[in-house]
Amino acid sequence: MNYLLVFLGGGLGSLIRYFINKLIPQDFTNFPFATFCSNVLSCFIFGITIAFFVRGNINEAQKLFITTGLCGGFSTFSAFSFESLQLLQEGNILIFVANVVLSIIICLLALYIGVKLV
Repeated sequence: MNYLLVFLGGGLGSLIRYFINKLIPQDFTNFPFATFCSNVLSCFIFGITIAFFVRGNINEAQKLFITTGLCGGFSTFSAFSFESLQLLQEGNILIFVANVVLSIIICLLALYIGVKLV
């Protein structure tokens, strides 16, 4: 059953990620906003889920569906890494640094806020 939960959550997360990629065009800037937004929102959802789990408001299966499945399919470290490497190879050093630093700081902050909101 756990495999099915992860599979379904991952599929849903991937669809949401695809929707965000279509919603946020990359034409106007070199900064990878779609990946950034996906990762920040996923960290926020992850934080909320963990806080609900710790408080006993959701069970292990629900946590697994959301954290490993949904957030696993929704967030994307591989895309973040690839886009960062591309920025570096293209000589966009300032955008590269902004992407890496902002992603780490804002994602950690989103996770923290998600936990604290619950």
